[in-house]
Amino acid sequence: YLPWLRIEQPFGPVTLHHLLTHTSGFPTESPLVPSGGARLRPAYAPGIRFHYSNWAYDVLGHLIATVAGEPWPRAVERRVMRPLGMRDSVGAITPAIATRAATGHVPRDDGPYPRQGALTAAGPLSVTFAAGSIAAPPADMARYLRMLIERGVAPGGGRIVSARAFELFATPHVAAPAFGAGAAYGYGIVVDDSAGTRLLRHTGGMVSFMSSLQVDLDGGDGAFASINAQQGYRPNRVARYALELLRAARTSGPSPAAPVADERPSPDPAAYVGSYAHRSGRTLRVVADRGRPVLIADGRRVLLDATVPDQFVATDAAFAAHALVFERADAAGAGDGASAAGATRPPGEAPVAVLGHGEDAYFRDGYAGPRDDSTPAALRALQGTYRSDNPWFGTLRVVARRGTLWLATPESETPLVPDGENGFLLGAPGVPDRVEFDGFAEGVPQVLRLGGGDVPRAAT
Repeated sequence: YLPWLRIEQPFGPVTLHHLLTHTSGFPTESPLVPSGGARLRPAYAPGIRFHYSNWAYDVLGHLIATVAGEPWPRAVERRVMRPLGMRDSVGAITPAIATRAATGHVPRDDGPYPRQGALTAAGPLSVTFAAGSIAAPPADMARYLRMLIERGVAPGGGRIVSARAFELFATPHVAAPAFGAGAAYGYGIVVDDSAGTRLLRHTGGMVSFMSSLQVDLDGGDGAFASINAQQGYRPNRVARYALELLRAARTSGPSPAAPVADERPSPDPAAYVGSYAHRSGRTLRVVADRGRPVLIADGRRVLLDATVPDQFVATDAAFAAHALVFERADAAGAGDGASAAGATRPPGEAPVAVLGHGEDAYFRDGYAGPRDDSTPAALRALQGTYRSDNPWFGTLRVVARRGTLWLATPESETPLVPDGENGFLLGAPGVPDRVEFDGFAEGVPQVLRLGGGDVPRAAT
C-alpha cells in the first residue's frame, strides 16, 4: 500500500499490530521520507518492546488515506466524528481554526524549564498527520468518552467499530512501563487494570496544548482535561480526580481528597546531600531543607526543582543555562559518564558520585574514579546549539562532559551512546531513537539529525 516508504525490516516483517502497539522498533519521531535518501531501520525485532512512536501513527494515517481514498483528516471526520455528533471537531489543526482555538503558550526552549517559569504565546499550528491532528472542544470530547464507555456504540445504536475491533482496541497487548507501573498498551490507548477496574487512559501533547483522557470502562465513568500550555505537564491528576469524584457520586462513597497541584517528582534529598569538588578547586554543597535539596554555591542558597530522576533545574543565573545532573556510579565510587547517568541502570541503584552542570563535573567526597576531563577533541567539536523552526525539535543543545555527549532539551539531558561514525543512540543501547551529526565545516557539524529530521546548527 505504501511502496514509497523507505524502511528496512532486517528482523522480520513489521505489521499493523506492531505499529498500533508501539512495538515496531522504529524511532519516536522521524519524517516519513528522511533526508538524503536514508532508510529508517528498527533497533530490534518487532513485538518485543514498547517504545512510543509518533512515526508509526503517521504511517498508519497514510495507510488509512490510501485504503479510504481520501486524506486522513477527512477519513477520521467521516468515520468517527460525524457519527458521534462531534460537529465542532476537525481532523486537522491548521491556521484556519486559529480564531476558534484558545491561544497556546510555550516556555523558552533555550535552556532547562524551571517550575512555573515564564511562558510566551505560541504561533498558529499546521498539523495534519495522524499522530496528533485532532482539534475538539470539551463537549465533543464528552461524546467521544461516551462512545468508549459504550464500547464502540454511537448515539442511536450505530457502531463506530465492531465489538471485536473494540475488544482488540481495549486489550492489554504489551507492557507499557512508560505510562506507569502496571500499565499496558492496547491499540492507541493505555489499558490499566491495576486498580481492580479496567481503565482506558492516554495523554496527548500538541506543542502548546496538553490533554488527558481517562475512562473507567467497568464503572461507566469518563473524564477529559486539557490545558493551553506546554510545560512538561499533562493534566493527569485533574482527569483522575474528576473520575474519582464521579465514582464516589455513583457509589455514594466518600469524596476523594483533592490532588496537589504540582506533578513534578519530589525525590528524597538525602541521596544528594554532600560536598562536590571541581578539579579547579571550586566546591559546591548540597543540603536538605524542608524535604527539598538546596545547592550552596559561593555563599548563595539555590533551591533545586526536580524535573526527571536525578536531574534538577535552578533559577539562579549562574546555573540556569543547564540542568544539574547527578550521575550515579557503582558502589566503589567509580564509573563512566554514560553508565553513571542511569543509561544502563535505573536511578537509585547506585550512590550519587558526580554532579554535572554543562561541561563541568563536580566530584562528591569519596569519589574514587578519574577526575580528568577525558573528552576527545572530536567529541568536543560536536558540542553546540541546534535550532529548528519545527516545534517538534525546537532548540537542542549538545554538551560534552567526562567523555560523554549529552543532548539537552528543556525537560532533561540524555546521554548519547556512540553507535558508528558520528552516530549515537539516544540514552541506551537498544533505544530506536538515533542522533547523527552531518554537514561538517572545518571539523564542526552544521546539522544534527534526530530520527531522520535535520536540525541546523545555530550561532550562539
